[in-house]
Formats: sequence, structure tokens, C-alpha cells
Amino acid sequence: MRAIAVVAQDARADTIVHALRSAGFEDSVASDARSLTARRNGDFDLLVLDPAVTGTLGAPLLDQLRDEQPALPIILLASDDETTREVVARVREHFTPADHSPDGDGVATAEVRLDAQGRRAYVGEREVTLSPREFALASTLLRHRGQTLSREQLLEHVWGSDAGLRSNIVDVYVGYLRRKLGSDVVTTVRGLGYRVG
Repeated sequence: MRAIAVVAQDARADTIVHALRSAGFEDSVASDARSLTARRNGDFDLLVLDPAVTGTLGAPLLDQLRDEQPALPIILLASDDETTREVVARVREHFTPADHSPDGDGVATAEVRLDAQGRRAYVGEREVTLSPREFALASTLLRHRGQTLSREQLLEHVWGSDAGLRSNIVDVYVGYLRRKLGSDVVTTVRGLGYRVG
């Protein structure tokens, strides 16, 4: 399930939520700006935000969210002319990179193995649960084993072309992988990016 929060004017938010649920995103909800900033990163997989409502907090909501919840992906509604169908298409496109399995049966290091078909991760013989985005990041790094990938490259490979994201989301998810797969699995190459192996 994909949990999506929609922050927009009431009527527009309800219309978008209804369309998203009809498209299979059943956990989509309309949220107001105040309650959204009080939630944790893990409560939602994506935020759909109408910039017109950012002034309701008396401060730029978008900057506040990116500072407080850097791991929360955000899609900005372009304008009042953007149709609901276009919004749904952008949401589907956002999730496509993370749901795309890498070529081949899997990738591995001495300690870590990913099963692409079953979407399972193992550290030694222990199975580890990864979110779709964590799995996509891990598989990208492992498929380019021995090669340093910049934050921008990883952002493009794993998150696609969503211009609303900052490259520090890569740092956040690398931290998640280190906690789950081992602190020495992903190496930081100062000034360049990350590598495995």
C-alpha cells in the first residue's frame, strides 16, 4: 500500500484523494498543513502539495517540511489548471523507479545478497526487510559495485526526475541501509558520493 497525503484547498484535495483511491492508492488522505508538519517521516510515502496553501502557516510550508522531514518525497501541483488525471499520472510515475526490478536474478557482496524476483534482502543467512525505496537504492549500488555514484546519479536512478526532491534524501536512505545491512556496506567517498565494494 502507498500512503499519500494531499494538502490542497478542501474541494480540490477531496477530488484528488478520490481519484487516487480509485487508481489503487487506497491509503490516500486529505490533510491540512498544520497536522502534516506534526507527523513523522514514515507516516506517508508521498506528499502531494498545492503551493497555494503554504501561506496558511505564516511560514513557507515547503521549506519547513524539507527541513523537518527530508525523507518525505513531495510532488508540487503545477497550477489550478492541472487536471486530476495529470496528478494521478505524476503519482504513478513517481513510484515507477522504485518498483522497477533490476535486471538479472539478483546482486550480492560477500555479506549482502538481494533477490530481485522475490524482492528480498539477506545479510549472511538473515533476511532483512527493506522498503521498496531502500531496495531500489541497495540494488542500484550493488549493480554498480566498485563504482562511485554521485548523489545526483542515485537520485535519478532511484527517485526518477522528481525535481521537488533534494539530494540529501540520498544521505537519509543510505543511513537507513547502513542500519539494516551493516555500517560498512556503503562507503562514503568524500565530495563524490557513495559506493559498495
